[in-house]
Order: sequence, then C-alpha cells, then structure tokens
Amino acid sequence: MRTLDVTVEHVIELETSARGFALTGQDLLLTHYEAAGGTINQDFSTLRHLTPDNPNQQRRLDVLKPQMADAIGFADHLVSARQNAHAIPGASEIKQSERVVDAVRDTIHQMQAEEMRLLNERSQKTGAARRLTTFVTVAGTLVGAVFLLLAGFAVNREIGVSARARAQVSALNAELEQRVEQRTAAVQSEIAARSATEQKLRASEELSRLLLDSIKDYAVYMLDPEGRVASWNAGAAKIKGYRAEEIIGNISPAFIRLKTNRMASLN
Repeated sequence: MRTLDVTVEHVIELETSARGFALTGQDLLLTHYEAAGGTINQDFSTLRHLTPDNPNQQRRLDVLKPQMADAIGFADHLVSARQNAHAIPGASEIKQSERVVDAVRDTIHQMQAEEMRLLNERSQKTGAARRLTTFVTVAGTLVGAVFLLLAGFAVNREIGVSARARAQVSALNAELEQRVEQRTAAVQSEIAARSATEQKLRASEELSRLLLDSIKDYAVYMLDPEGRVASWNAGAAKIKGYRAEEIIGNISPAFIRLKTNRMASLN
C-alpha cells in the first residue's frame, strides 16, 4: 500500500514538474522532473516483487507498465519541446497529460482496492484465528484443570488403597510373625521334650546295662528280629566265651541252632 501511494506521488510529480517546466522554464521544476523520472521504474520493479503470489495484481501491473511508459514519454515530450523550441504546451496537450496521469492513477487505485480487500480478508482470518486460539487456550486450560482434578482424585484414591494395602500387609506380617513365634516355641518345647526323653532313655539304657553287667552267673543278651546280638552282658561273655565286641552285631549261634532245629522239625 505504501509503495502504491509513493508510485502515484512520483507519477503526479513527474507530470506536474514537466508541465510546469514547459510553461515557465524554471530549472527547479526540471530538477523535480528528473528526480521523479529516476524513481518511477524502481517503484514498478518493487511492485512486481511485492505481488508475485497475486495473479490479479500481476495482470494490473501488466496494464500499468505501458500507462507509466506513456506518462514518462509524454512528460519527456513536453520537456524536450520547451528545451529545444521553447514551445509552451497548449490546452490539448495539458489535457492529454492529465488523461495519461489519470489512467495511471485509476489502475493504481484498483490495485489499492485489491490490497484493501485482501487486508480486510486477512484481518478477518487473523481475528478468527485469534478467537479460535483464545477458545483453544481456554478450553485447554479447563481440560487441563479437569485432568488435574481427576489425577488428584486418582492419586488420593491410590494413596488410600496403598494405605489400606499397607495396613493389611502389616496385619498379615504381624499375624505371620505371631505364628512363627508360636511355632518356634512349640518346636523348642518339642525339642526340649525329646531331649529330656532321650536323656531319660540313655539313663535307662545305662542303668539296664549296669544291671546286666552286674549279673555274672547268667548269660543275659538281646537279639534283634534278624537274630543279631544287640546286647551282651559280662555273664554271657563268661559263659559263652565271646567278648561283647566280638559278638554284638553278629548272628547268635543259638539263633542259628534254633532255626536249624525248626527247619528239621518241619521236614
């Protein structure tokens, strides 16, 4: 928009400076004419560069290019006529100059209207996008807050469940420890009872052995179900002639004879 305004100003300055010089011959006006003519082509190139994505504006620039060329050509004609022949432009030439400039101005006004339409359209899109962004931001904030609340409820619930679970585990551990202590006490009691029983048994066996060893005139000994000698007193050693270490664990000769006699009687 700014470049379009500047282009119109430069074209108008070119035409008015050329016409004023042709009418008055003042060198200051010629200077303005030359300065304006040097910038018009640059203005046109800038407009081409600023509108490559707009085909409508590019077509208008195609129309504007020969119009600007006509404006520059007619201004050059007025200046040359004054410089070479000291000719003053007539009414028809002044009107022709104005028509050339008006054509340029009309095309640039069309381009300005197109840019204004695009500006309004983009402003509306920007406003809609801004409103959508605001809505999304607010909605996202609300959704985030809801999620945070749900997460807080879930965490609190999990904390409660974990606390109950820990309490249950603690109760089970306490019960298990109590059972272990009870079982340990029972095992220790059983071990103590067994130890006492074994001590009593050993004492009884020792007493029996002493009693048996004190019998010298009788052979007293015990056999297991297989006929092996399990005990052998001093009287048995004296009467049978076997020491205890020689006979204990071996089959008794008397058991062999008894078994032989039984087999003979069966036959």
